[in-house]
Amino acid sequence: MEEPTKKKIFISAIGSLGDVKPCVILAKELKKRGHIVWLGVHQRFEEQVKAEGRTSIELIRFSLNEYVNFRSRYSSHWW
Repeated sequence: MEEPTKKKIFISAIGSLGDVKPCVILAKELKKRGHIVWLGVHQRFEEQVKAEGRTSIELIRFSLNEYVNFRSRYSSHWW
């Protein structure tokens, strides 16, 4: 059987903690399957995400202003 290809995956978790938690679970599962995973969350959720045991998932924190700037710069390229 052929070895699956390792992917580099960035997950941007936007919203409340209830929106972020499923992304943490997804990131952990993808990491367990051998992929390289980055998880982008608002800085206010950094401690909660760390408490979830996100071992070896790279955490990228951002502020609301950084998110708004990112969205305005790249949103026209998403579709």
